[in-house]
Amino acid sequence: MSCPTNGRLCSAIDISALAADCFSSGHLESANRAQAHNKTYVGLGRPTFGIQPARPLRILTIQAENDAGDLGEMARGVCDGLHLSAEERAAVGDRVLYVSERARTGPLFLSLVVAPLLAKHRPDILRIDPLLAYLGGDVNDAETTAGFLRTGLNPLLEEYGCAVIINHHTPKVINRDTSGWRGSDWMYAGAGSADLTNWCRAALVIDPTHAGHVFRFHAAKRGGRIGWRGDDDQRVYERLFCHDTDGGLYWREASDDDLLAVETSKPRRRSSSKTKEDLRALVPIQGAIPKAALFSLAQTNGVGGEKRLRGFLAELIATGDSSSGGFQGPRPTLK
Repeated sequence: MSCPTNGRLCSAIDISALAADCFSSGHLESANRAQAHNKTYVGLGRPTFGIQPARPLRILTIQAENDAGDLGEMARGVCDGLHLSAEERAAVGDRVLYVSERARTGPLFLSLVVAPLLAKHRPDILRIDPLLAYLGGDVNDAETTAGFLRTGLNPLLEEYGCAVIINHHTPKVINRDTSGWRGSDWMYAGAGSADLTNWCRAALVIDPTHAGHVFRFHAAKRGGRIGWRGDDDQRVYERLFCHDTDGGLYWREASDDDLLAVETSKPRRRSSSKTKEDLRALVPIQGAIPKAALFSLAQTNGVGGEKRLRGFLAELIATGDSSSGGFQGPRPTLK
């Protein structure tokens, strides 16, 4: 079989049969691997990443980032790694479809690519991978994102009774401290306008850990509806899943050994002599300082990360003592 060309429709099983000479040196994004596993199992009606589909679903992916070799490697990895039978592979071939589109963006993409494909194949779920390849404008501009998602895409989804999963990337931020993040913070982890999060009905964020094969999944928006439960049958909003470590490109749930690998791979924290008094010293003697400005100043001066600073601040507010050195003059306030 030759490598798929731009705009050609292929089933997941057709792709899995691609010859080795189609392979290139391209890399695979972790989010894409996650979705390859997700599409295969959802196409069979099986739970994937702890999410139970209502029935076997028909899924159409329009993608721009992976060449034929990448797609073939992913499809083979999932089918082989999950030990799918011949009947199951046939079912996947009928229900999981791919189109590669690398030319059209914005309104042309929606009218000339998405609309005809939805009309012809009537999928239950459309996947767009990734958003930035097809948006056709500045992702930070709310007018651009609203025009693509609300004005352009929404009417098509309603007309054809189809849901959409959009793959979107987080900013390339180095050493971003997410230790103190809450669910509401993860909702806005993607690059660009906040309107992206406001538009979508739910958001699932994949975040790497210090163990290279283990990833943390955050049910960031409407996470209570995802169906995740802990050992005590209470709702949980975070779970760990792993790349296979035996050479296959598929996912599995984290084992106890994987959890241990995450803990032992964390960089050792250097002991710090900084205390709450170092934070106190940065508060001006007169007037007020915004908490965010104080934390930024403290991080610049090496007092600690946000979680540590919150603890110091809570101690200072709780004690409120000017008798142990305290502040001179009028007590400063935090805005």
